[in-house]
Amino acid sequence: MGQDISIPKPTSQSQGPEETIISTLGSVSKSISQIPSLFNNADKITNVVEKAMPAVKILASHGKYLAGFHIYFVAAGVTAQFIQVYQGQQVVAELRGIRRELEAQTRLDAPEKFAAQVYGYIDMMTKSTSKSTKKHLYFVYHPDTDWHPYFCKSVERKPTPNTFFGMAENLDTLCIWMRYLRAVFTKSGEWGKDPVFHILMPTYRELHIEEPLAFAEALHPLCLHGFVHNSKCSVNINLHGIDPEMLDGIGIWKRPPNLFGLFQSKEAPRILGEVPTSADDVLFMENGLRRVRKKKKRRH
Repeated sequence: MGQDISIPKPTSQSQGPEETIISTLGSVSKSISQIPSLFNNADKITNVVEKAMPAVKILASHGKYLAGFHIYFVAAGVTAQFIQVYQGQQVVAELRGIRRELEAQTRLDAPEKFAAQVYGYIDMMTKSTSKSTKKHLYFVYHPDTDWHPYFCKSVERKPTPNTFFGMAENLDTLCIWMRYLRAVFTKSGEWGKDPVFHILMPTYRELHIEEPLAFAEALHPLCLHGFVHNSKCSVNINLHGIDPEMLDGIGIWKRPPNLFGLFQSKEAPRILGEVPTSADDVLFMENGLRRVRKKKKRRH
């Protein structure tokens, strides 16, 4: 039989304004340091996690889901990738070989305005599905973080709906968090059968991702949403084999023709949220505890 490791659920505590938004990274590191019986060197593991996993910021009311995330992350054996994202004038420089710095004029006030825009976007999208018979859960991806403090202040004044499950500047990390939540919800049934995941990708300047990407089947049902400006999608991603019905204001980025007028050979996409199935198997709920079964290797 395998060895069972029981991890108590965090008790709910009253949250002060400064605790309205919490980081998965800090909570995961703290959790690891509190279970030295599981790891011989908790500090070493914590350092590895901190280097491998950028933070996902979530509502403190969802902190209960962090109890097993560190176990899932380690079991998945995932090292977060860093997707090259091109924004604003970077797009122009990349495609036309020119460099301009026009963004400096708006950089000082853009974060505060953008934070308010993101807050309103979340509010609008969550309300649009609040009466649906199907459960819809929301996440936010944007590569910048300078708007986060202003966003957190808005959440302190008025928390976002509980269907908002976090934001991150790293799409890989966000997808691992989503994959973990999908596994937890499948076991608990808390959000019904197969809740729809939505990734909101707001932006205040053009954004495109050239790396070929796909989303793990386990993340589905899934929808991607972005802004449209002057009838053009502000976010364009090199997505392979995706159902157009999944896209709302998100364009498909295609590699420009080479000197011979031909497109370069297709690359195999990297699959976001892809983890070993054994990582999903380690999670299950029982008697108010989040338990993780540590499987022993079979002897041949």
